[in-house]
Amino acid sequence: MPLVFVHGVNVRLGPKYEKEMQQRNQYFVNIFYKLLGRQFSADRVISPYWGDLATNTTSGNPFLPTRKHDAAPAKERPHSGRGEMVGDQLHDHDFDGGSLIDMARTESISKVVDIVIATASEQALDASLEHAEALSELAFSALDLSRRFKSLDEQVEWLEGVVDDAQLLLKIEDELMKDSAVDMKRRKLSLEHMKLAGTWLQARYDKASTLTKDRLMLRTKQLQARINQLRITAKHSVKQVREVRRRTTTHVAAATLTSPVRKLFHDRLFLFLGDSFLYFGQRGTPEAPGPIVKKISDALTQGWEKRTEQDPDLIVVAHSMGANIMCDIASYFRPDQEIDLLITVAGQFPLFADLHMFPGLDSRHRPIPKPPNVKRWINVYDMNDIFGFTAQPMFEDIEDLEFASGRLGITTHADCFKFVSLYEQLAKAVKP
Repeated sequence: MPLVFVHGVNVRLGPKYEKEMQQRNQYFVNIFYKLLGRQFSADRVISPYWGDLATNTTSGNPFLPTRKHDAAPAKERPHSGRGEMVGDQLHDHDFDGGSLIDMARTESISKVVDIVIATASEQALDASLEHAEALSELAFSALDLSRRFKSLDEQVEWLEGVVDDAQLLLKIEDELMKDSAVDMKRRKLSLEHMKLAGTWLQARYDKASTLTKDRLMLRTKQLQARINQLRITAKHSVKQVREVRRRTTTHVAAATLTSPVRKLFHDRLFLFLGDSFLYFGQRGTPEAPGPIVKKISDALTQGWEKRTEQDPDLIVVAHSMGANIMCDIASYFRPDQEIDLLITVAGQFPLFADLHMFPGLDSRHRPIPKPPNVKRWINVYDMNDIFGFTAQPMFEDIEDLEFASGRLGITTHADCFKFVSLYEQLAKAVKP
């Protein structure tokens, strides 16, 4: 099962890209393929990089709207080059639901493991292959823990006596140390990274909580002062004062809760639009394919040639814009290229098909047939992901698989491959 991974937008070369690719490959090796009962090595993962062919925008994104009192002169703004935006980091507001122990009492323990493992990978200074392998092995062992509980009540009972995040991480550590099939030295190192990640998460949660409280207190004081002034200096009716309070309170809540989210949304949106316009404008024709199409097409050929009698299937995993590219290649540029399994994650190809952007698809008749050269197509979406779409009911013979990350809709789009539970769900869906 050689695997070709096609990335999406906002991916640029650099240490972070290399680190995330290495960790993702190990998750495929030690979780996805292991759950399928297949022996697999990371050197059989082909990752064509097309970020150098994508869009480049002005540093600092001067076209994004800002409030005047928040905007600093352009010359004073810190440099924000594309190289700093390689991949996506876990953000403070990703953890607005509470601490880890709060999450463990109300959600599956797998979600706690997802966040802690993803943070351990994100924060680790060690970007070596050994660290990536050890962390993926730790994640695989953690899956057994998440499967143990048949109900939330059982999980809450297991948490009895645990009062904070530190105790929760110790309890998880004790469980993961029981796996006798792993290298204990590597396991201890991974657990140390996990504990450091937990400490970092708690600090971020405390900081975010304090910052939000401070902002709300300041805004409330400003609101009260404004209302008091209106009562004293103006002859407003009670109805007018209430209307001012309503409008001001709405503005305060919106400004306090959505300002960081709005900027993050704009950052994601213009990169998605830019790379989409670039791709569709330069994709070329089957006789003269554009540079992005050619690079991905060559990777598919390479993956096809890596097949063996013992490993005869070609799997393609495509994320976001990569899913759109694969839909185009499979239906128009390379209808001769057989693909045993295509997994699209957080893709927009149903939207673009509805806009008749794929010449290889008869999108005026619904449902749209799956390209016959793709034997099986699984489309993964997250209800919280604003950039992810379902294939049904527009397409026939494409299986939709929901991945419920429970995270903020903007960052879950970019971060989904950092969560070990995604690989487990993929394996369950693929396994006969």
